[in-house]
Amino acid sequence: MPKKLLAIAGTLGALWLALGVNSLTLPVVFLHRFGPATPAMYDLVERHFFRRYASGAEQLNAYLPAEFADAGPESALHARLEERVRDAAAGGCPVLVWGVHDLGEEGAIRLGAELARRTSVQPQSVVIREFDHYDWHRNRWRPEPGAYVFLLGTTAAFTPCSRESGFHCNDIVVRNLCSYRDAVSACAVDGYSVHGRVVANDAQENLLVMRKSATGRSDQRFGKSESPNGNGLCLAEGSSCASAETLTK
Repeated sequence: MPKKLLAIAGTLGALWLALGVNSLTLPVVFLHRFGPATPAMYDLVERHFFRRYASGAEQLNAYLPAEFADAGPESALHARLEERVRDAAAGGCPVLVWGVHDLGEEGAIRLGAELARRTSVQPQSVVIREFDHYDWHRNRWRPEPGAYVFLLGTTAAFTPCSRESGFHCNDIVVRNLCSYRDAVSACAVDGYSVHGRVVANDAQENLLVMRKSATGRSDQRFGKSESPNGNGLCLAEGSSCASAETLTK
């Protein structure tokens, strides 16, 4: 396991204690760039990589990032997420999912959006707590996001993270603004408010639009938020969904 990942993951032990992680199954994001998605690799991710730093959780289950978008009502992941959302909403542990550097910040935001789209999560937000590591770049140390904890946006989720370990962390808040589904064209559009630091964009609050065309192609775009009207935003984006094949991310 890379030393960078070991260092970052080791700092999360204090977070589990502070947030009171319970015995519910905790979904973790599969290290999809680390190796092939074989049963042996899933076992390695669950039992050795993440388990080393989450001894308080009764069970860990790893999923590829795409599986969160495809978690239908009949899936095991859907049931596990619903269980964690119910527990967090009732005052339990707010942690929904845990991921590390293989995800990347924009990937983490997209995953946070998939969580925020869930009916059980709305109208609350999803808080992405980023833990930074430092990379030596151009003769100076630069902070880079390296680990991500996804929390239901309850009061407990907004508790400031501990800086005692020497790592600093940031919170990105993702809130679903609107959803549009066209049964005829199979077009789907979701709009989100993204509040916090975003890679390559210094704006404090941003807009994320996730659009899925009839052919199943997905496109996402970040933009600066200018007090968008939620319903109007999704309807406007949905009107051009048929041409989504030509869009670029």
